Amino acid sequence: MDTLPTLMPPPVKRVMFTDPYAPKQKTGDADDLLAVVFAAMTYTTCFIGVIADDASGRRYTAFMKLLGNQLASMYGSSFIREKDLSPELMDGSVIYVHAPLTSRSAELINKCSPLQVFAQGDNLNAVNFKGKAGTETFDILQKKCVKFFSSEETRKTIPIMDMCRSKTGRLLWDMLFQVFSDKKTFGSAAKLGFLVTRLYSDTGFNGKPGSGISGFLPIIGILLREHNKVLSEEDQTDILPLHPTVLGALLKTLHAHEGKFPICPTAQRNLNNLFAVYMHYCHYDMCVLSDGTLPDMASITKIVKKPACRPDVAVLFQYTQSTPVFDFASIALAHGVSPGAIIQKAIETIIEFDNDCCQFEEHQSGAMKSC
Repeated sequence: MDTLPTLMPPPVKRVMFTDPYAPKQKTGDADDLLAVVFAAMTYTTCFIGVIADDASGRRYTAFMKLLGNQLASMYGSSFIREKDLSPELMDGSVIYVHAPLTSRSAELINKCSPLQVFAQGDNLNAVNFKGKAGTETFDILQKKCVKFFSSEETRKTIPIMDMCRSKTGRLLWDMLFQVFSDKKTFGSAAKLGFLVTRLYSDTGFNGKPGSGISGFLPIIGILLREHNKVLSEEDQTDILPLHPTVLGALLKTLHAHEGKFPICPTAQRNLNNLFAVYMHYCHYDMCVLSDGTLPDMASITKIVKKPACRPDVAVLFQYTQSTPVFDFASIALAHGVSPGAIIQKAIETIIEFDNDCCQFEEHQSGAMKSC
């Protein structure tokens, strides 16, 4: 008697909400780029990247030009705008929430029947669940079959890598280690009211200093002690003197959040001191925008370094030696990568992607020559 052929289960769709950074964009995560690359390489034609909407409306176009078009050509993955999302697309899928969602997207998840949902962030303090829409999303996800990843378990950092040979591999490398790092350092998030307290206050990250200020607190302490040494006891202060142009830009930028987002006083103090440190390193007053506000990642101009800078400040701005990979860690854990193997997996992903890009570029070059 002939045996019936074994029927393979249909491949599972993988839908990721993501807000990848691209050049000239004010917001977005470079780390998301690596997570998207990993997903496209791993799930190929089953992967659908949902590019989160932003205020400019240009994030999708910028991402497709940077990486999306090549990922689609190399691996057959699909990318759509968040506004084009439908519940049918998510039925029977595995969903990854790696970006703040619109209320509409949260409702669509509520109406669909996914196999599993994974989300980066596990409470309302997480960036993906800030504000009214974030609270709605969190409430909806809690009703679904969701695995929430906390920032602590995804707090992974990979060392600098400079082995990319392909044009697209190099783009990814630059976004992760160079361009984004410089823009993130000097392009302040002070214009993003919902992030100010989280990034810059004394208690912004689980009761500890936020990631935007924590690395600068030791040098701020040193500068404050030197400053207070020449002051009388009653004039002692925890605020460093700041260039009036930069101080005015800080106050104007934060004033725009009044009535919308509560700004912790320690965040304002820490931003003042942070920019005072910047002024030791460069002419940050030249970066203030024409409207008198602080620059963000998209609008920051070329940094004009000062000819002489004290060594304990200069060392803070040396070329970045590592980059955090929260979003990559989340999807790697969801895929079954063990926590101890995440850093190695991130490195392998960059190397493999660069190799794939080299082969793709060689194939395209050969095809053009044969024409």
